[in-house]
Amino acid sequence: MEDKGLKINIEKPLKLELHQEWICEYLDCLNEKEKICAEGVLPSDLIKGALSVILNKDLNPDWMAQSAHSYREILCGFFISQRNKNSGTKITNIEMIGELMKILHEKKRAQEIACALNNTYRAFTKIAHHFSEKNSRSDTVKIFEKLGIVINDKDNFPRKEDFQLLIQVFENIIKESSLDPLKIHEKIDYFIKENNKDYSYLRLLFSLNYDARRYYFFRADESWLNWLWQNDFLEIIKEKAKDPTSYSHSTPELNYIVRMAEKNPIIVADIVISVPISAKTFNPEVISQFLQICSKLPAKQLALIAPKIYKEKWISLMKGFGSHFGFKFKEMFKTLAEAKFCVKCFLRFKKTKMRKRIKIYGQTILFISVIWNILEFSIFLKK
Repeated sequence: MEDKGLKINIEKPLKLELHQEWICEYLDCLNEKEKICAEGVLPSDLIKGALSVILNKDLNPDWMAQSAHSYREILCGFFISQRNKNSGTKITNIEMIGELMKILHEKKRAQEIACALNNTYRAFTKIAHHFSEKNSRSDTVKIFEKLGIVINDKDNFPRKEDFQLLIQVFENIIKESSLDPLKIHEKIDYFIKENNKDYSYLRLLFSLNYDARRYYFFRADESWLNWLWQNDFLEIIKEKAKDPTSYSHSTPELNYIVRMAEKNPIIVADIVISVPISAKTFNPEVISQFLQICSKLPAKQLALIAPKIYKEKWISLMKGFGSHFGFKFKEMFKTLAEAKFCVKCFLRFKKTKMRKRIKIYGQTILFISVIWNILEFSIFLKK
């Protein structure tokens, strides 16, 4: 008899839509700020779990209740976080959500969002509890209608389509709890003016959209540099490029560090040294901007970075991006040569063949021996 073995069901992999990725990041940042979930639990985990259950609903007859429970847990956390702050005070669910939303919104707008979120919480709760209370199913239909969801088949409520519309409404309300760009700019301006050091609040603002990051790093001065570094706001510069074949200078954090190179070269040099560069982590924008930074640094800091340039093979990694980097190396060499204790080395360099330009990888770039000369200068500078 043929042994067919065990029949194993393999779950379908979950791929989030872009708006769902944003919601996950936003709620995780809100959780960091207000602790809306239990320790070790992230709202994004609950959302991914809820969506995974829906994706694999054919394997699970109780999929709707389980998915609803995850969404309910997130919204329940909105209440708990504020109840802990207002212990001993009688406060409704709507008022508690409203207090949470006032982190970003004025009171009236916060209350409008709170009412809508409270209705989604009630709907998810009744579905999660299998309509265990009397008239619970008909009450849920009314809640759906309050949320603007039309129920076409009340006899078979809730259908898959009904539940998916409820999730869509939840997602839309969460997006509404964000801010328009002008309001974000006002919040950031106030944050900087007050010298606010609430890192969880700044991360929440950054989660709203890319422009929030861009605007903050455009406005921040050198007084923020060390705080941003120590609180991991510059970690993005360690990430591998999504497309390593092209780049633009569009990362706000990198543009900010370039701007700070001449204002606080000591910390900037430490930041550059702390970022590992390799083929595995290759990001052409990072190397390009680091070379720009190096061309602005004083000799002492440049000497500390020079060994890194050589050991990590920055020139080789950037071989596909033309010859313009040679001008940045020229600026570095000039900086080192102008240091008073480098004159002899500079004169020796002028007599060698190291100034020659040769063809490498089909591109005209400065020969890597230039780095050897920078390393030579490093030895002198460190003495």
